[in-house]
Amino acid sequence: MRKFIYSYLAVFALAGLPALANDLSFTGTITEVVSAIHLPPVSEHDALWKKAKVTGSSQIVEIWFASSRDVMWYRAPKLTVGEHAAFVAHENQGDISNLPLHAYYVLDPADVVVQ
Repeated sequence: MRKFIYSYLAVFALAGLPALANDLSFTGTITEVVSAIHLPPVSEHDALWKKAKVTGSSQIVEIWFASSRDVMWYRAPKLTVGEHAAFVAHENQGDISNLPLHAYYVLDPADVVVQ
């Protein structure tokens, strides 16, 4: 089942179609990763947010991800420079309080499929 879900998301990303409203699906290569040290922690389970710059065929997208290995965040994708992947990035509609509004993020392992 998991392989089917990854394949499903990869098809959306390869086609450039959103999986859900306010999602951004695309393929690209991670060209830069920077720490977002200006975000205050909201609990002892700090996500240690980082921002990755991903270059696609026709766009450059900044994607936020939780770099923490804490029990709350260990399954979140950890992006590294040079990876080429299919992404399903979600737009922050205020559901993650310490991320900028309308910033794109990935949190679920199925949000990033490394190729």
